[in-house]
Amino acid sequence: VDSHGAAGRLTVTRHPRRHCLIATVEGAAARHVDAAFAARVASMFDLGADPAAIGGGLARDPWFAPLV
Repeated sequence: VDSHGAAGRLTVTRHPRRHCLIATVEGAAARHVDAAFAARVASMFDLGADPAAIGGGLARDPWFAPLV
C-alpha cells in the first residue's frame, strides 16, 4: 500500500475462531493507519453489506437458492 507517500504491505487474513478479518500494515505506511485508512480497507471487503439481505436476495434466485 501507499499511504501519504509511505510504502508498506497490507495483509488481510481471516480470524481463526471469530467471524472477522484481521488487517495488518507493515512498513512505513503503518504510521499513517487511521480511521480513514480502516474505512478504505473495510470498503474493499464490503464489510458494510447486510448478509441477511444478500442471502434473502440470493435465496429467491433459482440458480443461487440451492447454494445459500
